[in-house]
Parts: sequence; structure tokens; C-alpha cells
Amino acid sequence: MLDQHLDRVPRPECVVLAGAGGAGKTSLAVQWARHQKERFPDGQFFADLRGFERPPMRPGTVLTAFLQSLGVPDADIPESVTEASALYRSLLAGRRMLVVLDNAGTAEQARPLLPATPGCLAIVTSRRRLNGLVVRDGATLVKVGPLTSAEGLQLLHNTLGRQRVEADTAAAGALVEWCDRLPLALRIAAARLMAHPEWSLACWTQKLADERRRLQELSTHDADLAMEACLYLSYRALSSNAARLFRFLGLHPGPCVGDHHASVLVGGDVEGTRRHLNELCDAHLLEEHAHGHYVRSEMVRIYAAQRVAVEEPRWAQDQAVQRLLAFIAQRRVAPPSSRSDLAGSDLDGSHTPR
Repeated sequence: MLDQHLDRVPRPECVVLAGAGGAGKTSLAVQWARHQKERFPDGQFFADLRGFERPPMRPGTVLTAFLQSLGVPDADIPESVTEASALYRSLLAGRRMLVVLDNAGTAEQARPLLPATPGCLAIVTSRRRLNGLVVRDGATLVKVGPLTSAEGLQLLHNTLGRQRVEADTAAAGALVEWCDRLPLALRIAAARLMAHPEWSLACWTQKLADERRRLQELSTHDADLAMEACLYLSYRALSSNAARLFRFLGLHPGPCVGDHHASVLVGGDVEGTRRHLNELCDAHLLEEHAHGHYVRSEMVRIYAAQRVAVEEPRWAQDQAVQRLLAFIAQRRVAPPSSRSDLAGSDLDGSHTPR
């Protein structure tokens, strides 16, 4: 996948792998790096920037570690990030090195760590699109989306063994979909199944079919390896207005939502709501598949429903649902010529807000 994108760029110096938490960005970067020793004979740097944790890794701390690895005595390492970055880049000049910057929170966090020589390549992974690196630094943006259904089944084959998967292919296929085809969720599910060889795939899939339990089931004893924790990191990084919108979208049923429906739920204007919807898209908590029309994964919808139930008072939830129902009723009785002004999601009578 990564080779295909790099082949399209004459001399790539920075590639941003952007995608939802659990989409496999880090694995993709690390696996690709393992096969690039000949291409980058002078070595590789790897740093987890912890951009969505508190506190995130400071660029100066990473630069110090990189400079030490390049043989710079501690006494000669500048305290200024700007000066340390300049020294780092001068030492990389003429070398062919690969720099992997994992979990970048912002373009500003990653920028001082980028090489500035054609022989080097930086791979930056993030839950955000980091458009600043694309615009200012000429980075190539590569979207890392969910696996295909076939790739999800192959992952289960590789982890559980072909015999166990092929014993119930229907359940295996359902498991892939309940996990939103995300590598992290599938690996957690596979780990749970390997720990319980007496469980059938059908039994495990039935547990995940209950959305009240799905996020809880897709967890391990390691708190960092849980889908709920993964979603929380993305949610916590949102602005207060975008986080509030995310919560109220938990009152909207189904995977699709329109900008007008979203604005009605939060009681705001459409233009302002669109800005916050764009922030959710940037965080890969939504995806815009047509102008004003957004889709989200099942686990994102479930998590939003959990957050609104915990963080918003019941009266605020009830008022939001009443506003949405009134808007839907208005849309149904409006003449066809005016319905474009009320456009939104494909919500119909088969889905009723809770």
C-alpha cells in the first residue's frame, strides 16, 4: 500500500498516514520500515510522539534523543528547539535515513523532527489529517481506512488459524463487520478467542452483536488495548464545541447524518455546525461521503451514545430529540421545491431517535 503511494511522488520527503484510532497506521509504518534497510542504509529513527496523551512528547525531548544517537555530546545539544532542529537536519544532510514519527497530535509537534534532505524520508502517523504538513511541508497524505472484508478474514486466518475460521465462515464474516473491519478490534477479538479455545466464533459474535456490550467486550487487561480507550483519546482531543456535537450525534440513529440534522440536534446554525463536523472528520470520527452528508462507524455511534448519556442531562437529550423529530416532520410536509433547504441525512421512518 505504502509503496504504491510513494511511487506516485517523484521524491517524497514526508508521508502522513492518517486514519482512525485502531486502523493499523503504526503497524503499516513499522512493517514497511522493516523492509527498507537497503533503501535507508544509514539507519532509522522511531519516536512515539504520544500526541493524544497527556502530556504529549515534546519535540525538544525527541530531538535530544535523536542527536544523542547521532553522536552529539549532551553539552553540545542546543536547548532551543529551533537550533536543535537545525543541527539535527544538518547532521542528516548527505545521509539516507528513515524517520518514523508515530502518533503525532499536530503538525507543529512533528515539524521540527522532519529531515530536510532528499535522501531521507519521514513517515508521520496520526489520527488527524495534519493538513499543515501537506500545505506547508509538501507532505503526501495517505488515508488508512478500515480493512476490506477479505482482509479482515485473512487477519483472522493468520491469528486464529484457518481451521477455526473456516469451521464457521458466516460467524467469522459477522465478526469482521462487528469490529468495523478495524485491525485493532479484530486483534483484540482474536486474542480473546485464543484465550478461550472453548468459545465458538458464533458465541463470540453473538456477544458483539449486543451494542450495549460491544466496546466492553473489545478490551483486554491492558487498558491501552481497548476500543473504548482508543475512541476516548480521539474524543478527548476535540474542541469543546466539537465534543458537544459528537455527543449529541449519539442521539441520532444509524450510520448516516446530515449537516442540517446535526445543527438541529445541538440547536446551532448550519454553518457553525459544519465547522465542527469538519473537525470530527479531521479526527476520523466522521467521514463526509457527499457535501453535507456524513457517515460514521458503528463503534463511533455507540461511543457517542454512551458519552451523551453520561455527560448530558436528560432534559437536554429530550429537547434535542424533540427538535430533531420536529425537523423531520417539517421536512416530510414541505413541498418538494423547498426540501433542498431541509436536506440532511437519509433518515426515514424506519429509524426513530431514541
